[in-house]
Amino acid sequence: MLGHVCVQLIEKIPNPVNELELHAYLTNFYVVPEMRNQGLGKNLLNKALSWCRTRETDAVILWATLASRLLYRRCGLVEPTDILSCDVALIGRTEFDLVFVALYNRSAKHDSGVATEVGV
Repeated sequence: MLGHVCVQLIEKIPNPVNELELHAYLTNFYVVPEMRNQGLGKNLLNKALSWCRTRETDAVILWATLASRLLYRRCGLVEPTDILSCDVALIGRTEFDLVFVALYNRSAKHDSGVATEVGV
């Protein structure tokens, strides 16, 4: 295997507005070092994003390394300005570790819990 990415679909937790949103979480994205900078990662990421579009995903979420940010930006991903999070280790232990995500809304109904893996 030369590269790999895993996509997990996650339906947003219900809220008082009753908006339905389907998020895709990209993880375990890896290309073997000797194949990097040859377009394989871009191809793999574009296939994963295409898979997300066919499932009418509202948002794609991932945690990028400094080295991978340029690739993600080239493929259309941007850093959000509407996410609040905290590193509990920096502020002490709390009972809840909350991350608030405010992305755009979509009123279509979606299936949740679907995962796929794409490998090259």
